[in-house]
Amino acid sequence: MAHDKLRPGEHGEIFIKRHKSGKFRARVRVRLFDGEETQVSRNRKSGPAARLAVQAEIDVLLNAPRGSAQLKPDSRVGLAARQWITELRVQSMWPNPPRRSQTVDEYERLLGTHLVPKLGNIGCRS
Repeated sequence: MAHDKLRPGEHGEIFIKRHKSGKFRARVRVRLFDGEETQVSRNRKSGPAARLAVQAEIDVLLNAPRGSAQLKPDSRVGLAARQWITELRVQSMWPNPPRRSQTVDEYERLLGTHLVPKLGNIGCRS
């Protein structure tokens, strides 16, 4: 069975199945904003409760702060700003992007003009 391609931030149909134990299991595929696809499943005493638990987990996954493995406690603000702009640039290319590419261009201009020259060399934990 072929899966439909999910776009970042989307989830598929939520399937609910009753186990022999009497509990209900809800499961769904989710495409995270970084492009990774994962499956979420939750067991509860009723079908609606299992569906709500899966929906709550989808919300947590899609709204979790996304950091960068390249940023360390001793990283500089300038690197953090570059990482942020890079993430926004990727998001601006999605179908139905959360920000237009012109907005990202303006953010990048403002960072280069104001933030990085004044604060770029300060450590993130300072």
